[in-house]
Amino acid sequence: MNFFKRFVSPSGRASPDESVRALLKAAERGAIEEVRHLLELGTDVDTADKRCRSALMFASWKHHLEVVRYLLDEGATVNAQDSSGTTALILALGGEDWKKMEIYGQIDASAMEIGSALISTDRAGVSLYDRNGRTALMIAAWCGSLPLTEALIGRGADVNAALSKSIADLDVFPGNAPRGRYRPGDFVKTLATREGCTALMMASARGHVDIVRSLLRAGADPTVNSGGCARDVANSVLEIVKENLVAFTERERAEQLTAYRQIVLSLDAATAAWKPAVAQAAFIEAECPACRTKHALFPDDTNQLNCTCGAVFVVDRGTRTARITPPQ
Repeated sequence: MNFFKRFVSPSGRASPDESVRALLKAAERGAIEEVRHLLELGTDVDTADKRCRSALMFASWKHHLEVVRYLLDEGATVNAQDSSGTTALILALGGEDWKKMEIYGQIDASAMEIGSALISTDRAGVSLYDRNGRTALMIAAWCGSLPLTEALIGRGADVNAALSKSIADLDVFPGNAPRGRYRPGDFVKTLATREGCTALMMASARGHVDIVRSLLRAGADPTVNSGGCARDVANSVLEIVKENLVAFTERERAEQLTAYRQIVLSLDAATAAWKPAVAQAAFIEAECPACRTKHALFPDDTNQLNCTCGAVFVVDRGTRTARITPPQ
């Protein structure tokens, strides 16, 4: 009890400022007994510091699951935003630092547990934007977390929410290859970091096949265009992977080529369903001579598309016909 002697007066009450600091520090350290005691003394569960960060935000940020669950049980406000617009959910997922996500591009197990606990509450606002103009679904899609993506979708996350401002300095490394294995200029700056991009574009850029399919099943619009659509993003990264002989081993390169080709194929099918009747009447149906897979090629698409088997489709915009080159 030595900790409490510094904050509690002989009457058993702590001064407001002292109790606030004590609660926030205890939450940040994961000291569940201290947190419980301070709330029992009457400290407001939603009390915050000068940056408007609450105990739930600190506990979520530091991945203290027991403290997060206790604060939620005590009625902590899940959707509270700090002075920069960041929520406890965004902090839990490590999304405050884009550059960290650029390098590691993943959500660890402890973050997943915290995120799941926050999402599971009926009062969670899963489509709120943070200061970087992103939602939690965009972070999940970027990092390749299928369980979190589906949990957010299940809670009603907006699958077509768009990035509200561009991320100027973020590099997209195709296939999640370690950064050190890329030469200068090998990285891709794609439409997936521009204002107006969606979670679908981010997942397409990163090569997360299952997340692309999950988003499409949930109603993600593959035709959203912020200078290019999701399939343009996937195609551009596919070409980089095909040409890059340094970043991948032979096996990794083959795996990444397969993943991006599957994404392109999934987006092909989804785009055909989303195109209005006028556009559908104009598309060219081309059949791969190698595997007989049918592709819908629209006049406003990129000139070159790719089949999962490796065949290349070249569209002639003038005649609206497709020339198919079988894999070598």
